[in-house]
Amino acid sequence: MCCYMNFKYINYQLLLLACGWLSATPIDKTDPSCYDCATLVHVRGSMSNNALRPSLADVAAKASVSVGTVSHVLNGNPKARIAQATQERIRRAADELGYRPNRFARSLAGKHVRSIGLMIPTLNNPFFISVAVVAQRRILDLGYEMVLDPIFAQEWAVIDHRRLGYWPVDGILMWTFTSQPTNEIFGAQASRMPIVYLGLMNDAYCSGVQVDFYTGMTRVLNHLIQRGRRNLAFVVPETVANKPSSDRRREAYFDAVKSLGGEIQILRYADDHEMANGRRIGLEVGALSARVRPDALVCYNDNVAIGVYHGLRAAGLSVPGDISLTGFDGIEEGQCLDNPLTTAMVPADLVCGAGIEMLIERIENPMLEQHTQIAIPTRLIVGATT
Repeated sequence: MCCYMNFKYINYQLLLLACGWLSATPIDKTDPSCYDCATLVHVRGSMSNNALRPSLADVAAKASVSVGTVSHVLNGNPKARIAQATQERIRRAADELGYRPNRFARSLAGKHVRSIGLMIPTLNNPFFISVAVVAQRRILDLGYEMVLDPIFAQEWAVIDHRRLGYWPVDGILMWTFTSQPTNEIFGAQASRMPIVYLGLMNDAYCSGVQVDFYTGMTRVLNHLIQRGRRNLAFVVPETVANKPSSDRRREAYFDAVKSLGGEIQILRYADDHEMANGRRIGLEVGALSARVRPDALVCYNDNVAIGVYHGLRAAGLSVPGDISLTGFDGIEEGQCLDNPLTTAMVPADLVCGAGIEMLIERIENPMLEQHTQIAIPTRLIVGATT
C-alpha cells in the first residue's frame, strides 16, 4: 500500500500527460491554418514528411475541393451553401487523415474553439487532481475540451497577466485562494476573456462559486470542542500563516480559540511536500510531553493531515486516544487510513459543475453584464481520528 501511494503521488504529472491534460507538443507552424491567406501559398504541400500533422490543405486535396470549402464545412459555417454530398466527402477525408482543427489559429481569428481553461494552484495535492478530473468530465459532457494550467504557487501576484492571451480557449475557470480582489488578478486581460473564479471570492465584480470555508472549519472546531478538546493547534502552510486576513479557515480557527479563551498555536510548514512536512510535524508533536502537547491538531487540508497522522503514529501516539486530528477537503486518501480522517468535505463536483455552467453562459452570451455568485457548503465527515 505504501509503495503504491508513493508511486501515485510521484507520477501525478505523468498521469496528466497520459490523459492529455498537459502537452509538450509545440504548435505546428507547417499547418496552413496557422497562417493568413497571403502566407498560405508558401506553406502548402503534401504530407510527404511523416512528421507533419494533416492540414486543411491535405483534407482539401483528398476531398478534391478548395481549402476555403473545407474550412466552411469543418467550422460549421451556416452561411456557406455546400452540397450535402460534398460535406460528407470532406468529413470523411478529415476522419481518414486524422485531421484536428488548430485551436491556436481559431483563437487568433476570434472564433470559438469550444475549449475551456482550468487554472489550479498545484498538482501536488490530490484534491486538485479530483477538481481536474471532475471538471474535465463535465466539460467534455457539454461538448467542450479542457486545457489545464497548474500555477504551482499561491502567490497569484506573480501570474503573468499576458498568459491569457496565449491560451486557445473560450473562457477560464480559476481556483483562487488570494485576498486580492479577483477582478484584478489578470488586470485588463480579464475584460477580454470570460472568467469564473472558484474557491474564494473577495469582490462583487466577477462571477464565481465560493466554498464556505469559514462555516466548514467552524463545524470541525465545534466538533472537537464537543469532544472535550480545548488545546487546539493549527497546522497551516506558511503562505497562509503569513497573511492574517486572507484565509477563512484561519479566521475560523482564531475565532474558535478566542471564544474558548485559549492560546493561539500555529504550526507552520513549507507549501511544497505537504505530506512529508506533515509527518515531520507529527513526529515533533509526538516528542512533546503530555503536559505541553496540544490535545488536537487542526490541519489546513487532508493532504498534510495524512502526513501528520503517520508522524504521530510513528512517534508512538494513539490517534485519537492521545491526540485528535482533523483535516479539510475530504479526499479519498484520508478515508483510507487505518483510522479514517475526520474532515470537512468540499464537494468538488458541485463547485465545478456550477462554475462551468456560469462560464458557458458567459461564453455564449458575451454581452452579459450581470455577475453571478453562489456559495457551496462543506459537509462534516466524522471519522475515527477524533
